[in-house]
Amino acid sequence: MTTAPKLHAVLFALCIAFLSVACAPDEPKPNQSVESSTSEMSKEMELALDSDDAEKVTALLDAGEALEGTNEEGWAPIHFAAREPEGRCLRLLLDRGAQVDREKDDGATALMLAASSGHTENVRLLLEHEADVRAETDSGSTALGMAAIFGHVEPARVLLEHGASVLKSETAETAPLYLAACGLSEHNAAMMKLLVDRIPDGVSVDSQTQGGQTPLEGAISSGNADAAKLLLRAGANPLSSAGDARLLLWKAVRMTGDAELVRMLLDAGLDPEARGVQAQTALHAAADIGSAAIVELLLEAGCDPNATDDAGNTPLHLVA
Repeated sequence: MTTAPKLHAVLFALCIAFLSVACAPDEPKPNQSVESSTSEMSKEMELALDSDDAEKVTALLDAGEALEGTNEEGWAPIHFAAREPEGRCLRLLLDRGAQVDREKDDGATALMLAASSGHTENVRLLLEHEADVRAETDSGSTALGMAAIFGHVEPARVLLEHGASVLKSETAETAPLYLAACGLSEHNAAMMKLLVDRIPDGVSVDSQTQGGQTPLEGAISSGNADAAKLLLRAGANPLSSAGDARLLLWKAVRMTGDAELVRMLLDAGLDPEARGVQAQTALHAAADIGSAAIVELLLEAGCDPNATDDAGNTPLHLVA
């Protein structure tokens, strides 16, 4: 396996951990055969799959290697194969009858791995073999959610064409729109536009996580100004949060430094005097980051230039 796939494997594992994936169950999942839950994958097979060596994999299968054998982490051959860009072993395994929706110990399927790797043709191939586009991991993440957080626009487009849902998942934290809003990919803006354009008319973009955070808050907290502005244009309401909306304007200044976003939030009704961390106002944050444009906006909105934070500082004290 090349350096890029190895790096992706680390990123995928971190993503799964971020989404709080549950531990492996004690009993085989309904779509796993008795053989698949007990057979071990040989190291030789794992290495062949890592290099997408279809000839070697064929020889191993012909010699009796289990088609559904797993390694210690619950990965079956189809999971390894889905991550390889050329998809040689993936085609071979599917032709041999591999279970297309076979789950890893955390509930992830080959379709999710292909989507999170950004391999559009592998996504197409798995869907042609009737992979479940709405399957979810134990934590509720979907293939579209995985594509969204990594910024893989074309795989996401294919998944949407096959019925993937932009908003629906087991929890709002794993909904594709929220994951894209929090994503740090260079393709984040394109991903957000793709997803927002697929939201039906009349459906709110303000679905909340268990902690009350909306996609708009996720975008702002992640410093994704373009995503936040797109959500506001799509009707996001910064006042709809069950979380602490008072922090939102301060966060927008501190995390993005984007004057247009600050103006849009003020126009949407956020209080210019709301206090953030250490009782700072948005004006404190603007002075601290040295943004004259945002300082001017906030002063025009009525922010008090003499307000003090917990340390007794006025915005002037924080001018960079």
